[in-house]
Amino acid sequence: MNKRNILFLAIIIATLITAAIRFIPALDRANTLALVYFPSILLAVLFAGNSHSPSELAGWTSFVSYTLLYDIIFIVTYAVLWELYLVHKSLRDLDRASSATRDQLDADETLKRLGQALAQIETRRRKSFLLKPMDLPDLSGDPAQLAAQALRHARDQRAVKSALRVLGAQLKKKHGAEAAERIMDAMHQQATAISN
Repeated sequence: MNKRNILFLAIIIATLITAAIRFIPALDRANTLALVYFPSILLAVLFAGNSHSPSELAGWTSFVSYTLLYDIIFIVTYAVLWELYLVHKSLRDLDRASSATRDQLDADETLKRLGQALAQIETRRRKSFLLKPMDLPDLSGDPAQLAAQALRHARDQRAVKSALRVLGAQLKKKHGAEAAERIMDAMHQQATAISN
């Protein structure tokens, strides 16, 4: 996730919500809004100390802080769900990678299909400003080389880990646990050989 863009978007949304609440009186009196912002109201009362009513500054400060918090939670949830959607949208290539018959279990072909799936995921990731692009320079190159680069940095990339988890589950389902483990190990060895 691109944290800078998420924070920037949250600030814009919080500003719009605050301006709408401030300048549209009907929104200020909404009961559902009061339920959502009850912690904000409680925080404003705590800021007020011993006085019977909080100051306007304390009220707006707590309101803006909770608006930012809610916006960040919403945007981060959206970004995570968007990334999962992108991984599952490229399942077609991962499914082709795991659809070899038991006689044709080939790490090279699986690595190429994984590279094609990762290229699709990364192409779609680069279109979203909420997701940080992976460190894959050339998406149009050899898919096996792309997969080898991605596997080398797999622990740093959530999309690569998700794709590997989905591929492993599909291989287990179609070929059994032992064959799936053998294919995944052979694929990792092939990736290491390609990247060196």
